[in-house]
Amino acid sequence: MLVRYIITRPVMPKRPRETKTGISHAKAQDTTALAYKRTCLELGEEPNAETYEHLSQRDRGAWAVSMDIFSGRDRQIAAINDAVSTTAAMRAVGKESQGLPARNPWSCDRCDWASHCSGDPVGDSVHQWMGAVAGKPASPISVSMPNSPQMRKLARTKPGHVVSPSELRSFMTCPRKWALEYVERMRPRDRQWARMGPRIRGVITHAFFEAMLIRWQELRQDFVPSWQWGGYKWGSQDGHFEAAAQNVADSYLDDIKSTVDRCIGDLDPNDHEGLRELIACIPACAKAAHDAAGLATTGIDEIIGIEKTKAIKLPGVSRWVFGIADAIAKKGDRTILIELKTTSTAQLDSMAERYRNNVAVDLYAAMIEHGREARRG
Repeated sequence: MLVRYIITRPVMPKRPRETKTGISHAKAQDTTALAYKRTCLELGEEPNAETYEHLSQRDRGAWAVSMDIFSGRDRQIAAINDAVSTTAAMRAVGKESQGLPARNPWSCDRCDWASHCSGDPVGDSVHQWMGAVAGKPASPISVSMPNSPQMRKLARTKPGHVVSPSELRSFMTCPRKWALEYVERMRPRDRQWARMGPRIRGVITHAFFEAMLIRWQELRQDFVPSWQWGGYKWGSQDGHFEAAAQNVADSYLDDIKSTVDRCIGDLDPNDHEGLRELIACIPACAKAAHDAAGLATTGIDEIIGIEKTKAIKLPGVSRWVFGIADAIAKKGDRTILIELKTTSTAQLDSMAERYRNNVAVDLYAAMIEHGREARRG
């Protein structure tokens, strides 16, 4: 199966820098070639040929990129076998009655629970931790049954019984982090934009992406890459780049309203600056989704599923892996799984390479090729 990973940045290009003597021709600018060229003309300067060429090349990998990965039989078997052993370890940890499992101290620098664990390294007072609150319960999962119209509801009360690729990764990163979030169902109280901003940008970008693919199925419109948009005149009334991104966002706002409302509800209500940041990021999320939709629909015949839930039973055990595919497309007889990721870094090609050997690629491919239809809720 072909898996198409798309990496996009929900940020706006910056206006080319200006110096006391005019526009900066430095190559290390987070802007686009067209923005640089038009700003030069706006200021009556001649664009530097080398800078323009450098930015043109940079545009191809700084805003949105795609990478097609083939997930074959051997890769899928290996991923499934890994899931069998990992879920067995989860079950063993879940049966222990003495507090939380051991932490992985090598991953503490990237963990939201680092300060809590440092204050209680043994983890025997977890329910008295300050700044930790109850999270959302696990969503019910039902799977289709062979030769039956009925769906079978899977029990999610046993650790390791029904898991997602994200949960598998959490366990392998740190068993204690996994236990806190997936067994105890806890989350840090901190709901400030500073911590939640990247996740919220990703959620809103995904909502736009889904809406754009649904509309593409009906209209088959082209998605012109944002770095080729005209009108790079910061502060002008017509041809304003931010206005172009806002227009894209406005045309899908009704489709994503519930997602935006949910994200607002997830923020600390006293974080007024965070709310302003959330509202301000919507055009950038729409721009990023627009670029991603263009890459997703390149070279395909049709989209046969959007936000589709699938599940696969692990061999030899009564455990399941489920996942939600961003989109499933067809090109002739070939099925293509489309997965969208967001990031703030401009090195998208190197970011994409990190997903090349990501086991989640093969788990999703196995679910789509050999799994069952599933439903959340």
